[in-house]
Amino acid sequence: MTRDHWILLGLGVLAAATFGAFREIADDAIFGFLQVARNLAAGRGVVANAGEPLLMPGIMTVMAYGLIGLLPLDLVAAAQWFNAAVGVLTTAGIYLVLAGQDQRMAGGLAAGLYATSAIALAVTSLGPDLALHNLLGVAAWWLWLGKRTMAAALVSGLLVIHRTDGVIQAAVMAWASWYRDRRAGRQYLVMTGALILAWLGLAAWYFGEPVTHWLWAHQLESELLQPGPLWRRYLLGFLPQFFWSPAGRWCLPFFLWGCWRVCTQHRFQLLRPLVWLLFLHPLAYEVATPGNLAVDSMHLVLVRPYYFMLCGVGMARAWEVGKRYASWGRGAYETAGVMALVILAIVRLALVADYVQMRQPGSREAVVAQRSAGEWLARHAAAGATVAADSLGIISFYAQRPFMDVAEGYVAGEVLAAMRDLRAQLSRVQVMDRLRPAYYVVALKYGPLLPEELHRYVEATRFGGYVVLRRRGPS
Repeated sequence: MTRDHWILLGLGVLAAATFGAFREIADDAIFGFLQVARNLAAGRGVVANAGEPLLMPGIMTVMAYGLIGLLPLDLVAAAQWFNAAVGVLTTAGIYLVLAGQDQRMAGGLAAGLYATSAIALAVTSLGPDLALHNLLGVAAWWLWLGKRTMAAALVSGLLVIHRTDGVIQAAVMAWASWYRDRRAGRQYLVMTGALILAWLGLAAWYFGEPVTHWLWAHQLESELLQPGPLWRRYLLGFLPQFFWSPAGRWCLPFFLWGCWRVCTQHRFQLLRPLVWLLFLHPLAYEVATPGNLAVDSMHLVLVRPYYFMLCGVGMARAWEVGKRYASWGRGAYETAGVMALVILAIVRLALVADYVQMRQPGSREAVVAQRSAGEWLARHAAAGATVAADSLGIISFYAQRPFMDVAEGYVAGEVLAAMRDLRAQLSRVQVMDRLRPAYYVVALKYGPLLPEELHRYVEATRFGGYVVLRRRGPS
């Protein structure tokens, strides 16, 4: 085995341990994908409700779960292990990107940082579409840096199909391809453009719209938020949340050093597009959905691998400089460096363990309560009774009834139509008056039941912090 193989093996063991530990921390997100995937595996199509094709962000995750659903496995457990495998492969990809540029130490450090980052670990279960987005994005850069332009273009096209915001990385890579080699740039543009156009046509035909409901729903939320100027949102929203977060604060000096090296030294010129992407992605996101970045910073994880890559470059340089000026001998310096890395790994793993202990009890309690509500609806609600809740997820997965997601309009076109008419996110009373679901599951963490709600609905049962309301009279 070569040195690269041993490094990849070590990183794989580390990532398998950390991502495996996080696989059971779940919320609504994964169950929304699983509901659509279950219908896909059963031959009903890409739908959450029968006869309602649903284009949701993370379509490649749905397809992967659908394939898993064809196997004689427990769908939820198998999907959780699939998510952990995606995290392990992303860790390996981060190393390969930098090792391919003769930066093995930087690659090992960056991959280790990713595998012990609580936010990156949480995303594998809380946002599985984001995790697969990271894997596809890192794979595209690895292929591009290896001058396999057509393969990189193919993966970039899949990235855009997977999530609309993948077009940001595809655009940066297209510009970088054109700058590096005009002929390769044209090939990249033709391949990626053909895939995207083919997908838009297919999506418009099958789903009735080329772009997911998610984008329109967040744009409606932006009107409600009434954000300030773009420069203020970017400087006061993105920069503090990203660079001064617990995950990024301590390694900010290494990140800045890495950026400086990549931008000023010729041998790092192929890594410069990563710097552009890191700063352009949140800017483009904020332009498309103003104000949402400050509300939901989870999407910043889409550029977290590139942040850690640049941190790795800076840390590797700090190691080289320290070794050059160390006065106590090379052997002692290397021993001290290894001990520092071990201590850093232990501290980060301790923080990860603390995060698991913090999230797991609440996560399990919420999952049990929502699952109980869904199973109660499956037993007591009529086959065609419509159920409304704040998100497509655990309740809808277990209820197996026609469902309305009233937070983001993923399910049921009338929900999004009502949101557009009212130019804001729907309140519970507005949902009850306009959409008239037979049952409404209310999460009490968002506020107590109102008299207006109890006038229209009667409490049927409750599980933990979730109340199942049944409509008075016909729906």
